[in-house]
Amino acid sequence: MTPSTTDTNPTGSEADHAYAALVRDLAALAMGISPGSSATVRAVVRPEPDALWVGVAPWNQLIEQYALRIPLSRSDGRPRGFEDVLLVLRRSESLRRHDRGRFDRLDTVGELHGMAVHDSGEFLDDPPLDMFQDALRGTLLTAAFRGPAPLPPDGTTRLAGFAWLLDDETQWARLYLDSPTEAGTLGVDVDVAHGSDSVPDLMDRLDRGVPDAWSPHELTPDPFCLRMFDLRDQPRL
Repeated sequence: MTPSTTDTNPTGSEADHAYAALVRDLAALAMGISPGSSATVRAVVRPEPDALWVGVAPWNQLIEQYALRIPLSRSDGRPRGFEDVLLVLRRSESLRRHDRGRFDRLDTVGELHGMAVHDSGEFLDDPPLDMFQDALRGTLLTAAFRGPAPLPPDGTTRLAGFAWLLDDETQWARLYLDSPTEAGTLGVDVDVAHGSDSVPDLMDRLDRGVPDAWSPHELTPDPFCLRMFDLRDQPRL
């Protein structure tokens, strides 16, 4: 998953680090992307070296869900940070709610777990929304934490993306993980209610390689991973 580089894009290691930080921070938006709105982030993946796809569920309504393709680098070549992506998501929601005709005309560039992926490039140059109070909150909290939360150390398993999935009223999480022992991204399905207890141990195991006990639970991978496993009923594996 190493991006190609150009004179206007960050280096591969810079882009990889920037994307890992975005996944870490965007995970918090599963609770909502703006005050007064229940639009939530449903998925984050990186199917292209220079772009991420973010799934959004307005008001948690499956009929309204969609995804955005967002470039990993800004027009000046710097990596796009969390605040940049958050503004893209909020601008998209503003379009969807207040200029639906324009929103519906956005180019569709793919599909993410049933969500049409729209090209955000068509509104990235719009005037920025007034988010002064949000900027103050973000600056204050980041200062209180003495900077953003650290990423896992190099050479350990990292979260490379995620998706909240629903089938016959059963919800689960698909974690996309980059293990230092694997050539490509792994997809691992875990139970939402109890998965948080097993995920740290699961990632520790992947630091050493895919356990042999996972083999019976391997599935056909989706388009965003090289191998995939269903561990929803196997919390101890």
